[in-house]
Amino acid sequence: SCENMTTVYIGASVTSVDASAFACCLSLETVYFAGTMAEWESVFTGTSWDGRTVYTVSCTDGDITARA
Repeated sequence: SCENMTTVYIGASVTSVDASAFACCLSLETVYFAGTMAEWESVFTGTSWDGRTVYTVSCTDGDITARA
C-alpha cells in the first residue's frame, strides 16, 4: 500500500513475486528487473500482482509492456 511509490527494483535472482506484493501501489509505473526479458518472462507474478492492469518492466535487454 505504498501509494506514492513509482518505481521498484527487482534482482535477477528473483523467481516469483507474491500475487499481492504491490497491491494498492497505484502510482507504480516501472519495474526495473536486473535480468533479461526472457528471465522476466519466467518469473511467476501470479494474477494481478500489483493491482494494476498495465505496467512496464525495464530489463537489461529491453522493455516489456505487461498486463497483470
